[in-house]
Amino acid sequence: MMLLFMIMMMMPMVYAADSTSWHKFGDTSKTCDWVAAFTKRCGVKGVDKTLAMYACEDACSDYNDEDEDEDEDEDLDVDAQIMQEWRGGQYRDCPAESMWWSHDESVFGGYTGCVAENRLLPCGQDGYDSDAMLEGKNTYLWTGSECVETGTTVENRTFWIMWGLPADTSRLMELTGLNPVVKFPLLRQSYPAYSFQGVDSIGGADDLDAIPSMKSWLEYIDAWTADELEDYGIIMDEGAEQGMVWAIGGKMLEFAQLSCTRQFYLFMEAPAYGYSTSSAARFANLYSSRFLDDCPEDTPDEVSISVVGWLPGTDLPVRTGGDGNEYTVEDVNVNSPWIETLVFPENPSGVLKITRAQDSNRRVCDGVYLYPMFFSDGEIPKEKLPECSTWAFSATKIYSAMVRTGFLMYNLEPETNGDAMKTIAGSQVSLTYGDYSEWSWWGHMQINDILMAKPYTDETSWVGAYTTIQQAKWTAITEGFDGCPYVEITNPFSGAYAWFRMLDPYLGLHDGVSENTFFAMVIGSRNPTYSWGFRGADPADYYGEGYGTYDFIRMQLFRSQFVYEEVGRRASIACNGGAVEGYLSGEEWAAMMTDSRRRLSELTVESAADIISTHAPRLSKDQVNHHANLWMHSKKVHDNIEASCAPSYETSCLFAQTGRREPDLFVPAN
Repeated sequence: MMLLFMIMMMMPMVYAADSTSWHKFGDTSKTCDWVAAFTKRCGVKGVDKTLAMYACEDACSDYNDEDEDEDEDEDLDVDAQIMQEWRGGQYRDCPAESMWWSHDESVFGGYTGCVAENRLLPCGQDGYDSDAMLEGKNTYLWTGSECVETGTTVENRTFWIMWGLPADTSRLMELTGLNPVVKFPLLRQSYPAYSFQGVDSIGGADDLDAIPSMKSWLEYIDAWTADELEDYGIIMDEGAEQGMVWAIGGKMLEFAQLSCTRQFYLFMEAPAYGYSTSSAARFANLYSSRFLDDCPEDTPDEVSISVVGWLPGTDLPVRTGGDGNEYTVEDVNVNSPWIETLVFPENPSGVLKITRAQDSNRRVCDGVYLYPMFFSDGEIPKEKLPECSTWAFSATKIYSAMVRTGFLMYNLEPETNGDAMKTIAGSQVSLTYGDYSEWSWWGHMQINDILMAKPYTDETSWVGAYTTIQQAKWTAITEGFDGCPYVEITNPFSGAYAWFRMLDPYLGLHDGVSENTFFAMVIGSRNPTYSWGFRGADPADYYGEGYGTYDFIRMQLFRSQFVYEEVGRRASIACNGGAVEGYLSGEEWAAMMTDSRRRLSELTVESAADIISTHAPRLSKDQVNHHANLWMHSKKVHDNIEASCAPSYETSCLFAQTGRREPDLFVPAN
């Protein structure tokens, strides 16, 4: 009898037809209907450990797992085999924002299983911070040998939604049915030599095949036609950030060779993203011997650059050129000190900015978000695309931030533009700075092939699926914040970020903090005020009296879809007068912040806790301390940013002060 019982326990549960209760482990939305879309999903394990082939009898009627086991090469292509081994693609059995991994024995005791996509931390959960996992503040506690459920859920999580970290893998795989794999043969080869280093096609430049691939991608997304792309050259690099810094440095080098101007100004319509201008100047100064030498004796030997923010409706700023005359960004003169930058669509506002420089050769553009899914109707508005001397692109936002590959596209006219760009790029792609890997451009070509396999208007294509996901995220937050008396979204369905502004009478309540307190304490979402993005411009000049740089909030839209659905759910509660469990109501928050502004002494964790408990006495002591610690942490980070990153607020410095990845925190129960 015992033997029979053991045999029965070892047998898989069998259902008479498609089960109505079965779903993939870690994702309740993936039922037998999901399995039916792609037969290979019949090998996926369910929450009760039953394989789909047994639970979804109708969906898997044509599935033959024995053939697959006997001759895997015959039934599966190479990509599917690789994904099956890595449990990715259509063989994923890990929750969203996690992946399958096997650690070395020296790392987490050789843990094998679902790990966070960020940091590869054990257990099937996000990996925004190791402390949260080790202290039991996340879904699982890693004890050093196993993952133990903590009882915490999505509903009591304070989400970290600061930087644009792509985490859409699970949903993208579901909608596309893809097994995306990039493959490299391991070959013994010489040092690389690239076209922008002066190696032409006759000399056998390594990257010549990458150039038409990048142009084909731009043609595929309907940004440029093949004929239009004939006017541009391509330089392969490791991402848009690098490309933009090279471009800014290249423009300074170009203009310093043509004029006596040495102090340059980067014109940015606020709010705007910040680049490492100090690095750009350093790159240009490597070639200071090439600067025009027929200049006054007091002309500096090196170039420098400052950032100037501007808002529409105000006078254009004026600065002095190398000839002693004053110029605005609109003036067309070789001695002008201006270089214009813009992101299309803009980060963080989602705005399609109108160019100000009349000479397009003084404009460098960032195309890191130039993809159909970041525009309201799912198409790039080509008629509004600005003419720029350079465009910087990256695989980061379309594919993966872990994959460091991109390209800089430069206008062939004037020749001085291309010469300067190739000079700057050539100085950085060297053994000294780390030569550009062949795998970067080779992999980027394969990524392009994967992404272009179907027309982007096809809902199962990569871009088509991504568009569906972005629309779902936007829908969740726009519906959640609809009619909210505290904040409003300024750019619904436009851009890669939701750009919020506070509403009167709640303006000015959280000056001096890097994270918006309303979102953190009421919604449970950690988002930056992005105060640094105004670059010296006054928001009141554009948004109206009473607005300051701390009255705006940026929410990146790159985390998994469930995050925004939960944020939208909470917003609907808070914006209609309620309070989310463990958090303050909107009015409690307003009273708390008003009280804190009246206090003359510097706030501490203890005094912050006292203020919170006074205005929200229903919260437990642990919940009060959670919010007080987060509040003071935000003030500390803000002080560090101002001390270390002002006035240019370069992103590398902001990352250093805020952290690239911080924890999702959990609010304690009453």
